[in-house]
Amino acid sequence: MIRNHELVQRDEHAGTVQHASIVKVVYEGDDESDFQEFFIGSIEEKPEGVLVASPTSPLGSALLGRSVGDSVEYEAPSGVLKVKIIGQR
Repeated sequence: MIRNHELVQRDEHAGTVQHASIVKVVYEGDDESDFQEFFIGSIEEKPEGVLVASPTSPLGSALLGRSVGDSVEYEAPSGVLKVKIIGQR
């Protein structure tokens, strides 16, 4: 039984990355054909075929509020990484 839960719906018409968005990114130095898709949310909500970036993770929080075409940097264990948003659904 689920006792504490929160249903989150996203605004389909918003032009920015938000909770429950699926974001297509390419890492700096990679070709756009080497993109990765991240679901911004929790692992329990994740659709098949995409990776998960929690909204509170370094990548997830860097992507929130951004738009297609934006580049963001975030701190990873291996150092600062930069990604460009090339798509969103």
